[in-house]
Amino acid sequence: MDDFTETAERNSEVVILPCKAHFFHEACIALWMAKQNVCPVCRYEVTLTGLKTQKKELEKLLKTINKEASTPKSKLLESNDLKQNLL
Repeated sequence: MDDFTETAERNSEVVILPCKAHFFHEACIALWMAKQNVCPVCRYEVTLTGLKTQKKELEKLLKTINKEASTPKSKLLESNDLKQNLL
């Protein structure tokens, strides 16, 4: 299997499997998943429920990232300081 970083094209689609440790070119993993329902590296089972859960987690993360990106840096620092004080 080719090393992802050496063969990745700019703007190519990447698929992160529910094991959250392994990622592949979309075309490569699609061929594998047509025959197997496990991660080719760690053998973590890929299920529809797992994919749906992962999608929700990624959407939540992207929402948080986008929210923080649109927040002025000074407000973000104040928010982080508040969090540190609460810990």
